[in-house]
Amino acid sequence: MPNSMMDLLRHLYPLHLAPVSPDMAAFRNHLDAELAPFTNDHYYSFPSRMRNANGWIVPDSWAPGGELGLGAVISSGSLRWRPRLPGPPVGYSLPFMGTVPGKELKAHLYTHRGSPRAIPYHCDWYYKPHLRDWGIAVNGRFFRSVQEDEKYVVDVRVHSEPGEMEVLTYTVEGLGDTGETFVFQAHNCHTHQADDDLSGVVVGVELMKRISALRPRNTYVLLICPEHLGTVFFLGSTDYRKKTTGVLFLEGLGGKRPLRLQESFWGNGVLDHAVRTVLGGTSYPFRSIVGNDEVVWEAPGVEVPCSTLTRFPTSTYHMLNLDTPDSLIPGSLEGSVEMLVGVVGLLEGRNTLRNTYRDLVCLSNPKFDLYLPPGNDPSTGVVADRSWNLLMTFLPRYIAAGWGVEQIAERHGKTVKEVKVYLEKWKERGLVEERP
Repeated sequence: MPNSMMDLLRHLYPLHLAPVSPDMAAFRNHLDAELAPFTNDHYYSFPSRMRNANGWIVPDSWAPGGELGLGAVISSGSLRWRPRLPGPPVGYSLPFMGTVPGKELKAHLYTHRGSPRAIPYHCDWYYKPHLRDWGIAVNGRFFRSVQEDEKYVVDVRVHSEPGEMEVLTYTVEGLGDTGETFVFQAHNCHTHQADDDLSGVVVGVELMKRISALRPRNTYVLLICPEHLGTVFFLGSTDYRKKTTGVLFLEGLGGKRPLRLQESFWGNGVLDHAVRTVLGGTSYPFRSIVGNDEVVWEAPGVEVPCSTLTRFPTSTYHMLNLDTPDSLIPGSLEGSVEMLVGVVGLLEGRNTLRNTYRDLVCLSNPKFDLYLPPGNDPSTGVVADRSWNLLMTFLPRYIAAGWGVEQIAERHGKTVKEVKVYLEKWKERGLVEERP
């Protein structure tokens, strides 16, 4: 496996990342160095405190501050702790300095509900600024050591000021005129989380390098931005909602579990089919494994199918001290890239048609002779494979939606050869034609 994925991940991992943070410029510089041919017109920025009509707000720039840049110190008597024990300020914590009883301190300590030894990655205040308070991430052992009737000196220091949220796109323009754009996406706002989601970032970077060598017909875009917030404002200011055929979110690709497909909302998108075909395994319903920006892409008025490729669940999910580069399996990253190259190969070889007529065609008319029984009238006495009748009925909508032959065959339990034979008759009658 090329060393570049793990090398890049190890460079990105120490950065203090947040939806808006001083280290985002360093993050962008690392990716630009890897993807130099794709860096033209790839940078979008949105100022802090920008709002949209649906209640989303771009936050200020934020990072831990204070002594050694660690952000949080708790002391009691002769004892003094610094991160990672107890841990850093939670994401977008307010600053605080004062003496509090142990009972009050505990109300500001955040632990991981799944593991007593884990220090949690906390991101709730990214999206709920009205709930912000001061808080420190700790493991369960430290939390239990706090005595409610004892006094503790707390020093939580953070650096916060107006800034800009960055959204990065890296594009390989298609050399054909298919008119199709496919987006691969990962997020970059989870500080010190290697698998969630720097693994998706580095896999996406490597994938773009390999796609560029293919001289593809379709256009492919790598989208890197803060979860939810970046995608919301990006889609609100670009035409990607109109030109994107499908999105595949990449997250949690460095673990030991097999790759799994989490389907788009309807489960019948072009990428759903392509990933299912390459994986050859079971897929899982929308948002049943993990949740990311699929809800943004599938929202009303956008409605672009967004699937997810992942190896989740993972035993280190949202654990600052355990989701580290050393916890990843380099072979899993490479295997993810190879699988995605296979998906791109399917997309490149996909043949689609377009309708050349409007309104409903009488397929039983001898002029066309394309009707496949049985219909809805049981009195005819005709016994036939009803799945063919359904395929015939749905075919115009499949074609209008840009479905390929493989998708149609999979949906109705037919072979690709059988469907091709039937579609050839539609072409002979002049009802459909090949897309460019």
